[in-house]
Formats: sequence, structure tokens, C-alpha cells
Amino acid sequence: MKAWPALLVFAACTSSDPQEPPPTCGTPTLSDQLATTQNQVLSLALANGQLYWLDMGGVGRVPTDASSAGTEIATGGTGDVFALGGTIATNATTVFWADGDFPSGSVDSVATSGTGRATIAQVDEPIGVAIDATNIYFSTFGSSDNAVGTIVKQPLGGGASIVLASGLSTVGPIAIDSTTVYWSDMFGGVASVPIAGGSVTTLVPPQYTLPPSTILDDSPAAIAVANGSVYWTSTPLDGTSPGTIDAVSTSGGAARVVATPVTRPTGLAVDDTFVYWGEVGAITEQGLGVPPIADQGSLSRVELVGGTPQVLATGATYPVGPVVSDNALYYSSGDAASTLFRIVM
Repeated sequence: MKAWPALLVFAACTSSDPQEPPPTCGTPTLSDQLATTQNQVLSLALANGQLYWLDMGGVGRVPTDASSAGTEIATGGTGDVFALGGTIATNATTVFWADGDFPSGSVDSVATSGTGRATIAQVDEPIGVAIDATNIYFSTFGSSDNAVGTIVKQPLGGGASIVLASGLSTVGPIAIDSTTVYWSDMFGGVASVPIAGGSVTTLVPPQYTLPPSTILDDSPAAIAVANGSVYWTSTPLDGTSPGTIDAVSTSGGAARVVATPVTRPTGLAVDDTFVYWGEVGAITEQGLGVPPIADQGSLSRVELVGGTPQVLATGATYPVGPVVSDNALYYSSGDAASTLFRIVM
């Protein structure tokens, strides 16, 4: 297994005055780096002091305290692209991920030790993955001109899969609470379905229309659920307008804008106090499909109720994440090889 060096000292993003908000952290330094991967990172997950990543060459992990180097625990074959899209989740003993290939994608798992790799499902374009103590849940995409996306539940201990929702268009990552699966689509809509099965509920209807002669074959950036609300990144389809970080009650009702990033938002995380997000930096007139400008991305947070955002890190290239712990934020930067960063908050 490959390993990369890791450093031991981290810069803190804190204020000396407890009555004042934390300052802008700015550009991370070498002391903030946990590891450098050999491929572009697609998704991150955090459990028991380990940061796990899914990249286009494999799955890896690195201790969040940098006590040892980053290590790959699953890889593709020689010369193969390991994953073309998708997300990662872990319960600290097993890592689960979606390889969003089309038409031969899969949902897979491997023990955190790197043993026991297995394919859970062979499906077209799996994107979102979430787990609880009993089941794995995953979404499949379905493009804007072919509404074949699904939400699927499958027992972790083995057994038949159950399709909870079907006929979906441009469904992306998913989030779960104790009773429900939530997802968003590229038209700005949000929906849910009970874990036990039942009818799909539209929490937020589509907000955007598709430009003429355009087919969407990508996925929304992120969604999360906390404290009875669903949070998601919503990006207009004109290709140049900034997106928003929105929220709606898990029972429905009026949606609200929590934050308006300066540019296009990417990943999203929540805790009991804040919403965190990444954004790519300057959006060009060429639209959303154009690679981001290097070193122009950032990571920010705002209180769940809204307010003035705080920039936690700058100088990122297409940041992936963030994921958060009690005292730190983790993300990756890079559109080829990626560097994993920890910012102490």
C-alpha cells in the first residue's frame, strides 16, 4: 500500500478574545497538511480520528492528528480509473463508496484495515452513499432527459435491496436521519422518503429551469440534515450565477437562504452550531463545466440561523469537503493530485 508523509503541527483558527468571532484564517501552510494523494479526491468521510478519502485511484485514510502517514486501503487495477464520481461513508470499521461509472457503476465496501473488499451492488451511476447501524442507502443519478434515478436501501448484513424511490432526475448525494432519506437535484428541488418505505415528499419544488438544448449529466454538490432541518447547496443553471446555501424543515414549509457564497458552492457540512461549505472561486463566462481557477477556492462557515459568514481557509483549488469534527475542519484541494488539509477551529 502507498503512503505519504504527514506533518504534526496545525495552525489554529481561533480568537484571543472569547467575546469576538474567530478571525479569517487565510491560506493554509505546510503545517496544516495531512497527506497528498496521487489522484483527484472525490469525497471525504471522518470517523474515530481517521480521515478517509475516495479518489480516482482508490480509497485511503490518514489519522487526523498526523501521527502516521496516509495509506491507501483499496485501489483500482493498473491503469484503471478507480472511481468516476460518487461519495464515501464509513462506520469506523468499514468504508463504503459509490463508483459513479456509466453504464457499469458499483457500490462497494472495504474494511478500514484494507481487507475484505466487496461489491454491494452493480448499478448505473451511483452517486450518494449513507449508512446507519442496519442499512446502506445509495442514490443513482438519472439524467435530465432520462428520469431513471433511484434511492435504494440494502441491509448491511446481506439481503435483497429495496427501491425506496424511482423515476428521479439528476438526483445527487443523500443525507439520512433516524427515519428518512433526503436528496436534492440539479433543478434546486429537495425531496425525502421514509426509510421504512412509503411515498416521496417534495420538500422544495424545482427552483430552476434548464436552458434550451441542454442535458444535465452531473450531480448537485451536497446535502446535510441536522436539528430538524435539511441544508443543501443550490446552484442556478445559467452557468455563471453564484449559488446559495439553503435550508428547509424536514417536515416541509418555506425554504430560507442561510448564506450566499461569493462563487459556486461545492461541499457542505453541518454541526450543532454552523453550516460549513467549500466554493470554487471565480466563475467564468464559459459556465459551470469549465475547470476552476487554481488557488481561488475557499472554505467558510455561518451560524445555522444565518448571519455573517466567516472564511476559514483560502487558496484552495476545487475544494472537496468539508467534513468537521468538534474542533477542526478537513478538506482536500486539487484537480489532479489532491492535498488533504486540517484547519483547527
